[in-house]
Amino acid sequence: MTASRKPAEAALAWAAGLIGHGASVVAAKGLREGDNPWSLQIEHEGRTIEAVLKTARPDDSGGLATEIAALRLADERRVPAPRILGFDATGSSAGTRAVLETVVRGRSAIPIEPTPERLRVMGAAAAALHAITAEPSTELPTRTRPIPASDFAGERRLGTNHTTSLLAAADDLIARPLGVRVG
Repeated sequence: MTASRKPAEAALAWAAGLIGHGASVVAAKGLREGDNPWSLQIEHEGRTIEAVLKTARPDDSGGLATEIAALRLADERRVPAPRILGFDATGSSAGTRAVLETVVRGRSAIPIEPTPERLRVMGAAAAALHAITAEPSTELPTRTRPIPASDFAGERRLGTNHTTSLLAAADDLIARPLGVRVG
């Protein structure tokens, strides 16, 4: 694992300033191998606010814009998702393009065996997301997979990415011609 590093001081000052005058970042923990995005603890007026700071890679011209557009749409449609606390589209205030978001409670660890409750919650979230209709735009283009540059299903079919029996069964069902009955 990479050693944890902190975001640039300008980004931390920008994030604290969004919370309020006199706020200060008292802790910053990298969420991906000690790096971007960062979980921040910001003290302001006697209380601690948790937030997530994401900064754009210099070679990623649209990444944050897409995320901002998606989160704003989720907010408009009242879908549970992080809320935007601030966005520096040019980097003029944070020293780099950055977004500060609310924290969504939960864990990112994927259990080997999911519980029925977890599956129900995930199903409800997926249904809420799929109920949203929006015209594709520059900021929010049509996506055919979660990470545009990564074809996880294709990699599983080629044997270059891990799979599970459930994913293998789903891939088999998807690969069948339409109209073929199962069971």
